[in-house]
Amino acid sequence: MTANRVASTRYRTIVADPPWPIGDFPPNFGYAAGKRTPYSTMTLDQIKALPVSDYAHAGAHLYLWTISEHLEQTWSVARAWGFEPSAPLVWCKPPFGMGLGGKFVNTTEFVLFCRDFAGVGRITAYLADAAERNNVTRKDVDRAMGTSDMAGWWLSRLPHRSKCPLPDQYDRIKAIVGAGDEMDAEVLGWNEHKGDAPRIDTRWFRWPRGAHSAKPEAFLDLVESVSPAPRLELFARRQRLGWSTWGDQALEHVDLVARDA
Repeated sequence: MTANRVASTRYRTIVADPPWPIGDFPPNFGYAAGKRTPYSTMTLDQIKALPVSDYAHAGAHLYLWTISEHLEQTWSVARAWGFEPSAPLVWCKPPFGMGLGGKFVNTTEFVLFCRDFAGVGRITAYLADAAERNNVTRKDVDRAMGTSDMAGWWLSRLPHRSKCPLPDQYDRIKAIVGAGDEMDAEVLGWNEHKGDAPRIDTRWFRWPRGAHSAKPEAFLDLVESVSPAPRLELFARRQRLGWSTWGDQALEHVDLVARDA
């Protein structure tokens, strides 16, 4: 894919509906036997190679659409993009005859809600580097902060073993380890929206069907109610006001070039 401009910011919310490798449609799907999907698909390695973390603000939310066939692999895709899975959401679709699904007809699709821990890893690795340069140990940090083992999380180089300090904690840790101000905006961004958005009292949703593979607009309404702007939709099929997009069927606002798989 080509793009008409490169993204100038990191996004706090990213929605992605990858073209999973699902093979040809069977004849009972409403197409002739052996008909290929009406869009280009990607291999799992190609999907994983997309540099999604390059566009994610620290603490960003990812909504990753998937299907039953690739539900297990979706966790590894999210982690390859620098996110940690948090909760699977379920779209309960109205029945549409006896379609695909084997013994149990398929009337569900899934969205894996994830949080960006690569961003947290950038913050904590930055603090760890400063501590190493200035010969400050984790024990020194715990002693100065009055904690017993938090420095191992605040000064971690492993994103999944990292914890972003609160802004006042970060200011104190910076002084202890001799760090600069380069990560101030990321720390504020990670902490800025905590507790602001409403909690949703369910993980399953009844939304109407649309065209094949099209996702309901009510889903994006939900995302906007929970997750902050700026927002990016990958593999978008149309424009939505206030969103940046990347996809064959929408304006391409970002230059998302896959790394070597």
